[in-house]
Amino acid sequence: MKILRTTSLLIMASATLSGCNPFASSWADDCETAYKERLRSPATYKRIEADVFAIDMSVDEYLAQKPNLMAIEIDRLRERKSPIKNWKVLITYDAANAMGVPIRGKFYCEQITTTGEEPEGGRSEGELLIMKVNGKSNIELQTEALKEQFGQ
Repeated sequence: MKILRTTSLLIMASATLSGCNPFASSWADDCETAYKERLRSPATYKRIEADVFAIDMSVDEYLAQKPNLMAIEIDRLRERKSPIKNWKVLITYDAANAMGVPIRGKFYCEQITTTGEEPEGGRSEGELLIMKVNGKSNIELQTEALKEQFGQ
């Protein structure tokens, strides 16, 4: 039993020292993937810390963010016993800027769940395009860039 415990501690320590947070969720990994597409030097990216937390939301707060739900969906939400949670992950990282100088930065992702459970990871490339990082999805950023480029 002592060998198993020591081995587990060694694995967790080596994972932590290598820059991997063994306790970070897989949806935090999805968040990182979406954010790295915004970096000039994604190969230099290194996660320093990931803090995952959840904030309880009322049905009315949820509906304010989802104004296009159908009446039947709204009724189901009001009858539901599980809490609505706004899950957030705040990630601190190091990466090189455009001049090659290493900088420390932070970004966040959020996802609302109506089950109360933490979001799952393993999103497809299409889902990563619409994942909100720092309040905007990559597809929103691309649309804004095109509008600027073509003066619309």
